[in-house]
Amino acid sequence: MNNEEKILQKLDQHDGQFKRVMDKLDQHDGQFKQVDKQFDRVITKLIEHDGELKNIKETMSTKEMMDELMRGQDKMIQILIRVDQERVFTNEKIRQLETDVKRIKLQLQIA
Repeated sequence: MNNEEKILQKLDQHDGQFKRVMDKLDQHDGQFKQVDKQFDRVITKLIEHDGELKNIKETMSTKEMMDELMRGQDKMIQILIRVDQERVFTNEKIRQLETDVKRIKLQLQIA
């Protein structure tokens, strides 16, 4: 076997090795395409979640809003308590006045 044939044989061996390397690269390329599809799905979900979070933030009550609501309800309860106390005193005063009216009617002999 002369040098030229040895060189050609070596080149053929290298061609085989290059083909195996290229096949591996093609295989990896396919795997990268699958990973890219998965990333695309993940990115799409992230975008959807961003929109949902924005909607939640816009519709969610803040602590300040809840504090303001509670202050308003506290004021309403204070008013209701005062009105209820006034009702009790008013009813008592009406009872006293009715008693007085009966007494006066008896004195005037109207009743």
